[in-house]
Amino acid sequence: MNLYETSDTYVFQLAIPGMTPENLDIQVLGTELSVKGKREVNTPENGTWIWQGINGGEFYQSFTLPAEVDSEHVQASYDYGILSVVLPKAEHVKPRNIKIEVHK
Repeated sequence: MNLYETSDTYVFQLAIPGMTPENLDIQVLGTELSVKGKREVNTPENGTWIWQGINGGEFYQSFTLPAEVDSEHVQASYDYGILSVVLPKAEHVKPRNIKIEVHK
């Protein structure tokens, strides 16, 4: 997984191949990002596993973000097995330029 920061957002990336977007659930609460989903791995009829490196079933992972985000404007996409979540920073955690007043 990756997490990187821009001036206005955090961008989270998670490699989860073989998923369909309909089987993913992403939630953000405060500084917590959670991803859960269900992967279906089909075996041929009368097939017997020799190796099994791709597990099916449900999974859940949670991640603590460095600061609060604006959960109303979070966007997610899924492309070539990579889930990308763009998390805009909450206004109160963004850096602000402070104008200096000059008194004469």
